[in-house]
Amino acid sequence: MPVPLVAGLDYSTRALDLAVLGDGDQLIGLREFLLGADEASKARVINTALSWARDMGATCVFAERAFLALGGKGKPAFRSSPTLTKLVGKLELVASLVPLKLEFVAVPTWKATILGNGRADKAASLAYAERNYGFRPASDNAADALCIAKFGQGRVLAYW
Repeated sequence: MPVPLVAGLDYSTRALDLAVLGDGDQLIGLREFLLGADEASKARVINTALSWARDMGATCVFAERAFLALGGKGKPAFRSSPTLTKLVGKLELVASLVPLKLEFVAVPTWKATILGNGRADKAASLAYAERNYGFRPASDNAADALCIAKFGQGRVLAYW
């Protein structure tokens, strides 16, 4: 039975970056999807992006669970931005319809596993991509998507 293909998803309020990995470090696809301004167009773009990952052969998508560090007296240590919370809700809904399994991972977890440091900066993910895939991705978000896919691949293979 072939090893399942895994996708890594890095998202921002502006775009989704998706990387699909095959066996080992085989990069099947890496793509950026620009989000629209209104909620309906964002949902359509998410559908297009997750459908692309599925069509590339991915059965599972790993995405980071992004939180904003706030801290300070009397304030919660972490909070999700309302815009990103809506985006995550759309990701969960569309993934269930496409269908794709969607798993979330904390940023420090995938960074510690793949980059060796849970607080690694964006330059570290770009360097990882260059070192392991032989090219410099167009953005740090694309590099993060590659790293998240590699993290997800390790998780899937651990149970394979």
